[in-house]
Amino acid sequence: MHAKDTKLTISALAKTGDFPVASKKKVFWFGLGIIVLVVIAAIIWVAWGIQLREREFEANLQKRLELMASSQVQLTDALLETAVAQANRVINSDLFKLYAAEVHLVEDDVSKLVSGPQPGQASGEDGIAQLSAQLPMMQRLLIVFTRITGYTGGRVVNRSGTVYIATDATTTPLRSDQMGFVDEVLKSQKVKFAPIQNTPVGLVLESFLPIFPPEASGL
Repeated sequence: MHAKDTKLTISALAKTGDFPVASKKKVFWFGLGIIVLVVIAAIIWVAWGIQLREREFEANLQKRLELMASSQVQLTDALLETAVAQANRVINSDLFKLYAAEVHLVEDDVSKLVSGPQPGQASGEDGIAQLSAQLPMMQRLLIVFTRITGYTGGRVVNRSGTVYIATDATTTPLRSDQMGFVDEVLKSQKVKFAPIQNTPVGLVLESFLPIFPPEASGL
């Protein structure tokens, strides 16, 4: 009985360390990819949250500004209405209306109101003499009005822009822009307001109001 020869061939040993190293690299890159994705997602989330908060802040700020602007507009309108109502006490008074109507007949020679009729002039100058005599009283009434209402000053001018009643004795002639407002008031017969100006006494708003003659005068 013969046993068969058995041959055992042993090949070179495989490198058992290759598989774990490759697996670790894959795990490393996979984990790194996840971390990068998480960081990117976090950045996007934070940026979106910031933009959302900014939009909410802008919307709230816009609402507040609109409310403040609306309140300021209402306050300004109320102040202007009060100022006009106070000024109407003067320009709508029969005394100022009659005086303005009579001064209108003098035309541009307003200097006669200050100097009065000269000696030897015709008797037709009696009307100017009366207007000249009433001028100090009209000026005092205008001064009292400005002091009571808080106006810094006041002037009454004719159609040509010549000042004949003023609260300040050293009143200068109207500026070109003021004369433009006078023309607009005469055409529209409505109150006009000039832009606010910064003066040594503070912010000043000039208002231009028409004085209408009495209906019976026919002017």
